[in-house]
Amino acid sequence: MEPPRKPRRLSPSQVKLVKLIHVISAAGWLGGTLAGSLALLRVHNLPSDSPTYVDAIALLHFVDTVVFIPAGLLLLATGAIYGAYTNWGFLKNLWIVVKWILTILVVALGFVFYFTDITFIVLQVLLILVIVILSIYKPRTLRKSSGKR
Repeated sequence: MEPPRKPRRLSPSQVKLVKLIHVISAAGWLGGTLAGSLALLRVHNLPSDSPTYVDAIALLHFVDTVVFIPAGLLLLATGAIYGAYTNWGFLKNLWIVVKWILTILVVALGFVFYFTDITFIVLQVLLILVIVILSIYKPRTLRKSSGKR
């Protein structure tokens, strides 16, 4: 019987690369949501056959398919890499679990409401901001261990 293998970890340069992709994706995700929100606010009360409305909907579709969806997928992928190949893990800190839940909620809201209701877009922006705040502050009340990372 072979001894259990030590879990594979990323090198420091690989961790930095994953972090870079993760942060850029988060910026794109938040930026895409804000751009969609602003476009929707601009045309909220316009008739659906007005040129401005049609242009805004085309912009929403572009931002969604070129920015928002790829950024969200990259965030989930890099988050999974962090969880599997670094000491952060998936369940070691409650703030990470909360981030996963909120990310899935934001994605679900996007699929269900797809820029149709300004209330849900504002909710998405607020949830993304909470995710960013959790990432930066890593609150002690949401930590299982107090060790510095």
